[in-house]
Amino acid sequence: MSDATPAPWDDKHFRRVMGHYPTGVVLVTALDQQGEPIGMVVGSFTSVSLEPPLVAYMPMKNSGTYARMQHADRLVFNVISADDTDLCRRFASRAVTDKWAGVAWHPSRNGLPILDGAVAWIEGRIDRVIDAGDHDLVFVSVEDLDAPHDTMPLLFFQGGYGRFSPRSLVMRPGQDLFAPLRLAERARPYMEALGEETGFEVGLMGQIDHELVLLASAAAPDTDTLPQLLGNRLPFVPPSGQLFVAWRDQAGVDDWLARAPTPLDDALRQSLTDSLARVRDRGYSVLLESAHHPAIDRDAAALSQDRLTPAGHRRLLGAIAALADRYEPATIPADERIRVISAPVRDGAGRVVAALQLRSLPLGITDAALATLVDKLKFTAQRLGEKAIAPE
Repeated sequence: MSDATPAPWDDKHFRRVMGHYPTGVVLVTALDQQGEPIGMVVGSFTSVSLEPPLVAYMPMKNSGTYARMQHADRLVFNVISADDTDLCRRFASRAVTDKWAGVAWHPSRNGLPILDGAVAWIEGRIDRVIDAGDHDLVFVSVEDLDAPHDTMPLLFFQGGYGRFSPRSLVMRPGQDLFAPLRLAERARPYMEALGEETGFEVGLMGQIDHELVLLASAAAPDTDTLPQLLGNRLPFVPPSGQLFVAWRDQAGVDDWLARAPTPLDDALRQSLTDSLARVRDRGYSVLLESAHHPAIDRDAAALSQDRLTPAGHRRLLGAIAALADRYEPATIPADERIRVISAPVRDGAGRVVAALQLRSLPLGITDAALATLVDKLKFTAQRLGEKAIAPE
């Protein structure tokens, strides 16, 4: 047993250590006694119970805004977006007198303020208040809630604001980007020539780890359409990326199939295997347009900017999985639009290192016209393999 005298308590040290634990940021809103909106930023909001649904927060007892809120029997907790740091600082500042000026909000069913840009909001009735030192612990019974914006929430950590970036969704710095970027640089004149010759947008897609990445893009000539953004990323999961898999050994195919977003039954596994055989037989890949593509494009853009939430990533994977019947059709119906045709670019060892693409082909393209485009695409892809990948 130690008889050592405890060291004097250090408030600053307490705050510094506790600052190593990140918290979310919410704006607690209510109406004052005159019916005007009031709001207070807190980082002490938490879910408490599912049955019954309870949440809680811990306001400081000496807060002037909390004093104005204590008459209210209902509150709304607005989860602040990572893009709204200025709004957060505005409500946290004592120097700003009219904190609601220019802030977009709409009333809940009970008339309480809900921020238009809130990631999520939770409305409830105050259940009970418990003394907790220089704070109160306020339990709130949830009555209504929603998550209208699938975007990253604001986080508070060690005195600063930031955002959550899921490690699994961020391109790791250790990935080897030199070879793909060198290929993209060398491929550009070939791509521009192919675009001029065919009249279509040309893309160069690479596989980097478990993602497909757009390495280079050339807009269709004589159009105002912008090319796809360089660096756009997609998860390399079935059924996507078949051109990179079709000539691999069985272990490579099995590894690709194992990353399927949803469990593969025997029929779907056989369908994917058959589609890989069609890619090998044709020497190129076909993807038909789908109603899922606008959502895929939106979420892929968010992924590429490291702004996609885990829920959005699951949604993206589900949309990709729904394209199984759009990849490598046995025949191409006349009333279907071809989104992409891709030909393999091979290195000196015959490995597929990139996919050269023609994008957004017109509806009702004839078999003869498609065959001509495929021949031009495959010829250019072959030249890329011979010229662009050749050692200096």
